[in-house]
Amino acid sequence: MSLRRNHLAARAVYSGYMSATFNKRGRRPARAPRAASLVAFFLVALAALGSCGQPDPVDETVYPVSTSFDAADESAWTAAGPSVRFRTHAPDDRNEEVSFTASGLVAGQAFLVVTNADPGASFALSGTLANAAPEARTALDASATADSAARYLRDIPAVSAFNADPWAFVEADADTSRAIVTSEPAFSTSAVGDPEEFTYLIVNFVGELETVTASATCMAYDTDTDTGISAAIWVLDSLLADSTISQTMIDAVLSKFLVDGPDNDIHDWVSSVFGDSYSTPVAARSDALITDADVVDILIADIGQQDIESGIIGYFHSLHNYKKTVFSDSNERVMFFIDAPILADPYGGKNLIWEPTDDGPMEIWSTLAHELQHMIHFNEKYVERASAQSPTWYDETCSAAAEDLVSYKLAINGPRGVSWDRADAGDTGNQNGLLPYFVWYPEDSLTYWPSPEFSTLHDYGSAYAFAAWLGRNYGPQVFQGMVQSYDTGFQALESAIAYLGHVKPDESTLLRDWAVACIGSTFDPVAYPMEIPYRFNSGTWFTGTVGSTTYQVGSIGLDRYRQKEDGATTVIFGTGLKILGDVPSSGSIAPAANLYIELPVVDGTASGTLTLYRGMSMTVVVTD
Repeated sequence: MSLRRNHLAARAVYSGYMSATFNKRGRRPARAPRAASLVAFFLVALAALGSCGQPDPVDETVYPVSTSFDAADESAWTAAGPSVRFRTHAPDDRNEEVSFTASGLVAGQAFLVVTNADPGASFALSGTLANAAPEARTALDASATADSAARYLRDIPAVSAFNADPWAFVEADADTSRAIVTSEPAFSTSAVGDPEEFTYLIVNFVGELETVTASATCMAYDTDTDTGISAAIWVLDSLLADSTISQTMIDAVLSKFLVDGPDNDIHDWVSSVFGDSYSTPVAARSDALITDADVVDILIADIGQQDIESGIIGYFHSLHNYKKTVFSDSNERVMFFIDAPILADPYGGKNLIWEPTDDGPMEIWSTLAHELQHMIHFNEKYVERASAQSPTWYDETCSAAAEDLVSYKLAINGPRGVSWDRADAGDTGNQNGLLPYFVWYPEDSLTYWPSPEFSTLHDYGSAYAFAAWLGRNYGPQVFQGMVQSYDTGFQALESAIAYLGHVKPDESTLLRDWAVACIGSTFDPVAYPMEIPYRFNSGTWFTGTVGSTTYQVGSIGLDRYRQKEDGATTVIFGTGLKILGDVPSSGSIAPAANLYIELPVVDGTASGTLTLYRGMSMTVVVTD
């Protein structure tokens, strides 16, 4: 096995959000004086022509505005359910300092959501609430404890950045015109016992990316005669030699991922919603990408090089879909990678004998769905439609949805963290799944994915919380529309929702409706039933059908989860969605994010001031 330092980390391209506040840039230019002569007239006219087509300066003024929210006037509010309603104030393409009064409120049943719908800019927070409590997280438990649960990341951050825009990684001397020299790929079909050398990435013990070349053997192979798709399971020879991976484990991976017959495996369930794992490249990409392949290769390797309690559990790297003339490290196969130590870990079972229901294997089964969606996403966007790029947050939202949709079918708890056979929201104090990270940090940016060298479980928690909300309101069909579209990001999502017969939302509406649903999920679903698109916790299953496959996902109550702060040692705090007691006195609101505040109600009234920049809005949510 050979190692070398990988170039991806150094060359990774990603979009960080810019920190932006709207400071005044001065007054508009003064009007030009009247020309005193014909020459002067022409000089002024030429100057005017030179400025044609240039946008007017942005008005950075912050305008004072007063508004009121009377909860007794129900006709002015939008119903999120029979007993929950809300009103939104959003500036009309300008910056505002809003002085507001809300009346007819009940203490403990009135909330303020501050939304930043700009997907790429953060804004400074400025405002005060009358009678506000000190800034503190609601339900914060001072006796916080460390979390010993395993923390796995699906995907290597630098690889996610690559998948979002592969062309950004093509070296200038390799392809200045994006017209790649045509060559036949080395791809060939496989059979059990076949040897092969693979090149892939690992995260070493000090957290650095390295490129590895190692020999492996095909240990399992099957074909679904209904679809014509096959799967080949490869294992590093070193792992076979030291008996880290057994044939029982290998067969379990194959049986979960793909077996002959309809509607009976991960490949069937995920591809039914999201699309094809690989197709014939469109003409614009045919010289760069490998030809159509009907085999999905899975390599079992030690990709984390870390302890089994944390690290990288799997990843899809679209580099291997390209010909070696584009990327010399390409395996020229449609493939992804899963971590051997986590697969082989017997922890969580009834004994120390490996079983497919142990914690490690259960994480692997969910990861198979996650990485398959990434594979399909790349195919549907880049291979079939030649899309320019698909942002990481969007791709990760779809992969979180894939895990959610297959959890019941696989009999695994999945990202929801509730027993797979429970339709309700589960028990209070839940520390499992991804939502404990979201309820600790619900103001996390949905669209800003961290640098290629670093990502956190909070980011995956936000992506799953958003995906779970979409699926429980618009069904699995919304994800099909998101992936099988020439557009991507919010534009594709908004069109997918409209295609399903709903009013087409914009970014601000989507984020606000998600926030209202998050708050509504903390209420008793019987006393406070929520309507589409504000559903999270109905107390029972949410079902949807795509083609001949029916999916069901359980209810979510964000009040049931204990908050987890991810770090070197994850710390568990109090229970429930983090809701502040006042507008933070410093800091900013991230791109595409919501901030949750409980309104301080005295004698049925709450009031305050809040600065809203373009792209921001405020929403008051009340319950009866």
